Amino acid sequence: MEITINKNAKIGKALLQDVKEICGSIYTMNAPNSIGYGFDKHYSGKSIARGMFIDFESEIKDWDYYLDYKTGVISKTADNPKRIYF
Repeated sequence: MEITINKNAKIGKALLQDVKEICGSIYTMNAPNSIGYGFDKHYSGKSIARGMFIDFESEIKDWDYYLDYKTGVISKTADNPKRIYF
């Protein structure tokens, strides 16, 4: 899948690589009906602090960033995320 980054997402190359590795890994076999992948970035900005395959649109708001499998676009879901993960 070709992944593009929405201009509001501001994701670096290392974090993008981490997202690609998760979404292209064997873990996707556990989520065959998922519509995307929601995640929060680590405070360093270079990796995923936590993430989950999304099955329902109502789950998207629980994450700072969302990769939509249909469009291949990563977007920021919260205008002002208040969570910081170490």
